[in-house]
Amino acid sequence: MNQCQLLGKVFRMTGLAYGKKGGAYLALTISTLRPAKDRPEIDFHRVTALGELAEWAQQQVHEGDTVFVAGHLRSSKWEDAQGGKHYKYEVVADLISVCPVQLGKSGGQAGGAGVTVEAPEDIPF
Repeated sequence: MNQCQLLGKVFRMTGLAYGKKGGAYLALTISTLRPAKDRPEIDFHRVTALGELAEWAQQQVHEGDTVFVAGHLRSSKWEDAQGGKHYKYEVVADLISVCPVQLGKSGGQAGGAGVTVEAPEDIPF
């Protein structure tokens, strides 16, 4: 079964766009915390919303919001002009829900359980 669920903060959103066939899509980056020895570590996840969900999310979801995302993983690979192989993994959202309770502090940070973790400036996406 290919199923993924995330609870985290919206770190970044692109604007709503429409594909060649007219379908709407919206890309989000969700930050989550993972327990580690010294302090929690932050992970960033690509999330793509399609169709009516993308249009809804563009209006209702904002950077810094705590969201629950349910969907499935999709992978893709390609080769660049120099022959280098690239891979991308993303969650294609079936459901996005804005949580009424916010985790941690806002403003480019992700947090939870009283812990605030600074997000790196060089996120690869």
